[in-house]
Amino acid sequence: MRQFRTPIFATLCGGLLLIASGCGTGPHLEVPTPGEQLYENIRPEAIWAVSPEEITVVGSMTLKTGVPQGLILQTETAGRIWRRCAFEVHDLDGVTFQTVCFLDRLRGWVAGVRDYHEGDTRPIVLITRDGSNRWREVFLPVEPAFQVTRVHSLKF
Repeated sequence: MRQFRTPIFATLCGGLLLIASGCGTGPHLEVPTPGEQLYENIRPEAIWAVSPEEITVVGSMTLKTGVPQGLILQTETAGRIWRRCAFEVHDLDGVTFQTVCFLDRLRGWVAGVRDYHEGDTRPIVLITRDGSNRWREVFLPVEPAFQVTRVHSLKF
């Protein structure tokens, strides 16, 4: 079992220091995280705690190009080591995750918006059934003229 402890980035959010590494322990997919020279900031939007040790933070990181990129971070060590979660949908450019909800340690959802073109935004929902090892996008039937700029909450 390999564990990466080299910090990729750190940010202070409401007094909480987030330090993320490229991969945590166990059979998780490794997600490349741009080096600090390639992004401007990280915006945590929502937090979900299954227990004091198991916490998920969602939001986005803004690349130097000005494009937001969806971000899901998890810790199983009460914040000492963080990992960036993997997706079966790899293109997270233009995505900002805004809310998160887990039913238990295995089943969870994140939601937010994807900006396709200038001002053209659509809702996006991802689901995991294996404790965030893999996420996949949920198909949402949306009218072409339908615009969503904020997803406030997920409740099940």
